[in-house]
Amino acid sequence: MVAFDERKNHLARRLFEVGAVQFEPMQGFRLNAHDTHPEAPRSPFYIDGLGPFLSFPRLLNDAADLVIAAGRAFFGESDRISDVPLGSTPLAVSVMLKTYIPMISPYRDAAGGIAGQWKLGQRVVVIESVRSTGSSLGTVIDLYEAQGLAVVGTVVLIDRGSPEDAPVAGRPFRAVYHWSWLLDLYQRITVITDELRRRCVEYPAALSAHVRNCPGCK
Repeated sequence: MVAFDERKNHLARRLFEVGAVQFEPMQGFRLNAHDTHPEAPRSPFYIDGLGPFLSFPRLLNDAADLVIAAGRAFFGESDRISDVPLGSTPLAVSVMLKTYIPMISPYRDAAGGIAGQWKLGQRVVVIESVRSTGSSLGTVIDLYEAQGLAVVGTVVLIDRGSPEDAPVAGRPFRAVYHWSWLLDLYQRITVITDELRRRCVEYPAALSAHVRNCPGCK
C-alpha cells in the first residue's frame, strides 16, 4: 500500500509538471463545450488525458501500473480490455502489454464496428483517461453490449465527474484519482490557492447550469 501511495503521489505531481493538469485563474480555459456554448464561463483548470502520454513514456508506464492496481478485480475476470478512442488509447495499449489481456477498440465512425478479435459473451474492461460526464464511456459500453459482449467495469485515471465514483451505464467504476483528491494535493504543495481550489470544485456545476439554462447557444 505504501508503494502504491508513493507512486500515486509522484505521478500526480508529474501530471502537473508536464502540463497534463493546468490551472489558469484569470482568463480560464476554453473547452469543447464552448463550441456550442461560447458564453459559458471559462474553466479555471484543464486536464489533458492524451497529449502528455504520447511524449513521456515513463509517465505512461506509471499511469498504466496505477490503473491496473485500481482495477485489479476487473482485470482478473476480463477477456478483453478496451480504450475510448482516442483519449485513452495509449493508456489502454500500455495496460494490454503489461497484463497480456488482448485489446479491442470501437471504430470511430457511424458503422459501430469493433477492431480486434473477440467472441460473443466475452468480458470487457473499458479504460478511460479522464471521466467528466461519462457520455463517451457510456457510448462504448452500449456498443459492446449491443454486439453481445459483457462489460464488467470501467477504470479511469482521473475522475472529475459529479458525483465521484458514480457508475457508468450501471457498470462498476474505479478511478486512480478523484478530482477532489488531486485538488487537495495541489493545494497542500501550494500549486493552487484556497480560492482557486474552491473555483475548481464549483466550476463543473456552473458549466452544467449554464448549458441547461442557455436558450440560444445550444
